[in-house]
Amino acid sequence: MHIPKLFEITDNSIIEKFINENGLATLITKGSPFPVGTHIPIDLEINENGNKVCEVIFQKLIHNGKTLKMMKMF
Repeated sequence: MHIPKLFEITDNSIIEKFINENGLATLITKGSPFPVGTHIPIDLEINENGNKVCEVIFQKLIHNGKTLKMMKMF
């Protein structure tokens, strides 16, 4: 996704604070006839290797009769 320089944030602490305070992401899936956006809760965690990962809070999303199985979003 293109981010104009005016809106680019490179300070990771600002990004982490934003994610922790606003733990929602938008998942875009193929709809018929248009794409569908779904809000999903996320949480910023540190894994066993010390890396920061965004974990999706749900395990299944049922949309239009199809099931998406997701455990983690990196």
